[in-house]
Amino acid sequence: LFLDLIDDRIDRPTRDAIDTLRSDSEHPSADISVLLAQLFGRRRATLVLLQEYALAASRDQQLAERYQQRLDGLRAHLAAALEARHRATGVPLDVPAAELAEAFIALADGLTVHALTGSAAATPDLFGHIAALVYDGLVHRAQHD
Repeated sequence: LFLDLIDDRIDRPTRDAIDTLRSDSEHPSADISVLLAQLFGRRRATLVLLQEYALAASRDQQLAERYQQRLDGLRAHLAAALEARHRATGVPLDVPAAELAEAFIALADGLTVHALTGSAAATPDLFGHIAALVYDGLVHRAQHD
């Protein structure tokens, strides 16, 4: 029941935000950042519960397996969207998409914790800036290899 709530309130909107990578948007990282900031602004209590669940999963193997299944699904969804985006733009992914997806999920998790605890540095557009820097780095590598 709890993971159904998380899917409804957090994961489904997150997957919808991820799907903007498949769009023709010129700046999908900024689009995702705005969508995630809006989501996180409206779902603070749910995000706190999710963080508490993650901590409980670190101490309980059964919870960890369910939590990992959730993350596996998000990672696969993001990796597929990243691959589609890079095919559409012609920019090669020289990092496996699943690893890049894992890094972006970890970044989003970390920024969420910082935002929940009041860090002024965890601005709503920070995720988008970092994602754009990663993309720019991939473009730069492709142009200079």
